[in-house]
Amino acid sequence: MNLKFKMHKGPRYFNNVIKSESNSEKLQRTAQKQNSCVDIIPVTDDMLQQGFVTGNLSRAAYYRLGIAELLPDTVDRVIYLDCDLLVFQDILPLWECDLKGLPLGAAEDYGILSSSRNRREKEKSFNWNAADSYFNSGVLLLDLKQWRQKNFTAGLLTLISAKKYRHHDQDVLNDFFRKDWLHLPLKWNVIPPVYNLPLRVFLDKKRFKAVCDTVRDIGILHYAGGYKPWEFPRQQGFNMHYYQYLEKSAFMDAKMPREKASGRNRSLKRQLLRLKWTEMLTGNKLDF
Repeated sequence: MNLKFKMHKGPRYFNNVIKSESNSEKLQRTAQKQNSCVDIIPVTDDMLQQGFVTGNLSRAAYYRLGIAELLPDTVDRVIYLDCDLLVFQDILPLWECDLKGLPLGAAEDYGILSSSRNRREKEKSFNWNAADSYFNSGVLLLDLKQWRQKNFTAGLLTLISAKKYRHHDQDVLNDFFRKDWLHLPLKWNVIPPVYNLPLRVFLDKKRFKAVCDTVRDIGILHYAGGYKPWEFPRQQGFNMHYYQYLEKSAFMDAKMPREKASGRNRSLKRQLLRLKWTEMLTGNKLDF
C-alpha cells in the first residue's frame, strides 16, 4: 500500500518543525527506496505554548491534536503513528477498520490500566473511571471529517490550556473523548506492558488472553516508555528488527546507540528478563 500525504500549508500558528535539511532529505530518500513518498507539512508550536511538558517530551507531541487542521480538507481519514514504533504487518486492515460512527480508534493502554497508582491519578486529574477504559495515543485511526464538523481541535486546545496533564496529549485525548472511541485490536499498538506482562495483567483473565493472542500476531510494536531500541547496542530479542530497518534507510550512518543521560540507570538485562517472563507465561517466543 502506497500512502501519499499531500503538502498543506497550515493555519498561521503552524511553522516548520524539521530544522535539518539533511534529515528531511534522508527521509525523502528512505521513502523513495520503498516506492513511496513523504510530504513535509510546515507547522509551528504557537498553539502549543500552554501544553504541559515534562522530562524529554517535546511539545510536538501535541501536534496530533491539530491534525484535522494540518491536513487538507480532502483527507477524511488518517492513521497517526508515533515515531518510536516498528510496523510488522500491512496496515491496510487497520485503515479499513469500521469506526462505527466514532471519531477515533485506539488500543487500550495496559500500562495505565494495570497500575493502581496511575488509575488513581487519572481519577483525581480528570474524573476518569474504569468504565471509560483508557487508550494509548501512539497509534490512532481518526475520522477527520467528523473532527472538523464538530470542531474537536478547539475543544482539545481549550483543555491543554486549562490543565497540566501528567500523560500530556494522551490524557487530553482520553479526557475529551471518554467513551466516544473505538477499541482497536491490541495487535495494532503493542506497548511494553503487553510484552513485559505485569503481574496484574497476568491475573486479569480477559486481558491475559488478549496478550496471548497479541504476542503471536504483532502488527505494530511500540517502544513506549523508557527502553528505546536506539539507546542500546544490538540485542537479540529486544531491538534487532530496529537495527535491520535502520540499515535499509538513509539514516544507516547515524551513530548508535544513542543513550540519554536519564536512561543510564536502566538495565537491559532486567528488560530481557521481563521478556522471558512473558514468553514463559504465554508460551510464545518473542522476536524483536
